[in-house]
Amino acid sequence: MFVFKNLRLKCNYAVIVLRRIRVVSTWFLGRGGAMSKREEEYLEAMYLLLKEKGVIRIKDLATKLNVRPSSVVEYLNKLAKRGLVHYEKHESITLTEFGLNIAKKVYQRHEALRKFLTRILELSSDVAERDACYIEHGVHDITINRIVELMKFLENNPQIFSEWKKHLSKMKTT
Repeated sequence: MFVFKNLRLKCNYAVIVLRRIRVVSTWFLGRGGAMSKREEEYLEAMYLLLKEKGVIRIKDLATKLNVRPSSVVEYLNKLAKRGLVHYEKHESITLTEFGLNIAKKVYQRHEALRKFLTRILELSSDVAERDACYIEHGVHDITINRIVELMKFLENNPQIFSEWKKHLSKMKTT
C-alpha cells in the first residue's frame, strides 16, 4: 500500500509539473509563438554582455541598445513578467534558462546571416552587420538552416565556390 501511495504522489506531482509547463508555454506562446523584434534585441544584447563581461548591468545594456537606462528598467520588468529574465531593483540581472535559450538562438541566427553576407555575398562587415540585425528577426528557421547548408556546400565544393566568386566579381564591376 505504501508503495502505491508513494507512486500516486509522484504521479500527482508529475501531473502538476506538466500542467505548469503547459500553462507557462501556453502563456508564452499566446501571441502565436512569435516574440517581438525588441524582445529578441534585448535578449541578444544581454547574451552578448554575459559573454563579454560575465555580468549584465543596466548601464551596459542601455549603451548597447542605445536607449536610456529608465527604458531598460521598464523593459526588463516586461521580460521578467514573461519569464525570460530575473530582475529585481538593485539586484543583478540574469537570463532564465528559457530566456538564455532564446537569446542563444537569436545570436546564432545573427551569426549565420552575418557570415553568409560576408563570406558568400562578400558584403563589407558594416553592411553585413546591419543587414543581419535587420533580417534575423523576420526570417524563418528553415531559411536559416538552408543558408547554413548552402555555406557548407560552397565551402566543401571549392570549384563551385570559385565560380560563384567569379560571377560575383563580374557583378561588382558592372
